[in-house]
Amino acid sequence: AVNVNYRAADFATQLAKLDKDQSYLVHCRSGGRSGQSLATFKKLGFKKIIHLDGGMLAWQEAGGKVEKLPKNNP
Repeated sequence: AVNVNYRAADFATQLAKLDKDQSYLVHCRSGGRSGQSLATFKKLGFKKIIHLDGGMLAWQEAGGKVEKLPKNNP
């Protein structure tokens, strides 16, 4: 898993370091920020982007399981 902050000033630079031929699942809490990030993925030439429409909230509402790390885990 790679956590890249959409609001970071170097967001596109961070994405550009990733393998554009790999598959990536893009999500956020409600799907807004991750949805907005899709244009940057496309502009950079990523081929396999899967967007979790509605984000983690929709996933949980649909019965999807979520496991949380202990708070002391970085």
